[in-house]
Amino acid sequence: MSDFVCEALSKRHDRRAIDCGVPELNNYLVKIANQDVKRKAA
Repeated sequence: MSDFVCEALSKRHDRRAIDCGVPELNNYLVKIANQDVKRKAA
């Protein structure tokens, strides 16, 4: 069984530790994604 978990981004997630290998996606996840979650856009 996989350890994969899908859940909404929240303040308890350490977004600074994210590195998926795509700088643009890293930037989005660290700096912008939380704003989109609050606006219910993501």
